[in-house]
Order: sequence, then structure tokens, then C-alpha cells
Amino acid sequence: MERRVDYNYEHLHELEELREQLDLLNKKLDKQQIFAEKSMIKYVKADLKKLNGSGVFYIVMGIFALIYCPVTFYFWNFSFEFVVGTALMLFVCLAYTLYLHNGLYSIDVAKGNLMELSQKVLRLRKGYANWLYVGFTMIIVWCYFLYREALVIYENPEGFMLAAIIGGLLGGVIGLSRHFKVVRDADNLLEHIKEIQNS
Repeated sequence: MERRVDYNYEHLHELEELREQLDLLNKKLDKQQIFAEKSMIKYVKADLKKLNGSGVFYIVMGIFALIYCPVTFYFWNFSFEFVVGTALMLFVCLAYTLYLHNGLYSIDVAKGNLMELSQKVLRLRKGYANWLYVGFTMIIVWCYFLYREALVIYENPEGFMLAAIIGGLLGGVIGLSRHFKVVRDADNLLEHIKEIQNS
């Protein structure tokens, strides 16, 4: 009987040690999960900061272009209609950029507004994807009218058009690379949000 009591006591002692080890392991896992979530939130904040930075850059450049381009075309003796058309096109671009980036600045990631953030980032990403079609169409129409204006203003519009083509190609390459960077940043942000929600 004494042997059986010793055996039960040893068995209970081993079970108690296992329970303590499991509690310790659970605490470590909880700490690691909290650390992982904090790290992911840090990534989300960094991605959001990139998107907001891009938005500020585009808005500042849009305001500059909205003022500079029509004034410059006016002083180069382009028609009033072309100047107004250019200003309207640039205003639409600026307004759409403001719309796409609207609300991203005010979201506090630390408070856990991840659903709202993901909806706004999805809207931004979809808007950027669709904007290529609208933007290219507007640029083609605008270039046609630019060419017609140059034919009226200049005796030899080839030099002006060559400069416009070179400037347009450089601007297009820079603009497209920034455009696709915003799309990649949005994809990264959405991926990090998804990882947080799945953890």
C-alpha cells in the first residue's frame, strides 16, 4: 500500500510540474503573440505613412500644376479655351487624388480601426487601378489639342512638339513608377492588415 501511495504522489508531482510548464509556455506564447501583433501594427503604420506621404506629394504637385500650367500656357499665347481646358483637367486630377486619399490621414491604427482602414485602402487601390484608363484618355485628348494649338501659334511647331514629347515621356515614366509604387504600398498594407486579422 505504501508503494502505491508513493507512486500516486510521484505521479501527482509530475502532473503538477507539467501543469506549471504549460502555464509558463502559455504565458510565453501570449507575450510572443502580443509582440507579433505590435510588430505588425508597426508595419501597418509604416505602410500607411508611405501612402499618406505619396498623397501629400501628389496633392502638392497637383496644386502647383493647377497654377503653373494654365498661367504658362496663357503667357505663351495659347487660346483661352485651351488654358481653361487644361485647368479643368488638372482640377479633376487633383480632386480625384484628394478623394482617393481622403480619410487615410485621420485613421488611428493603434485604436484598432483596421476594418475602416482596409476599406479605405481598397477604395484607394481600386481608384488607382481605374485611374490609368481615365488618365490616359484625358492625356491623349489633351495632347491632340496641344498639337492643334502649337500649329496655330508656331510657324515650325516641330521643335515645340519634340520638347513636349520628351517632357511627356519623362513625366509619364516618373508618374507611372510613382503610381505603381502607391499600388504596391497599398497591397503591402492590405497584406499586413490581413496578417493581423488572421493572428
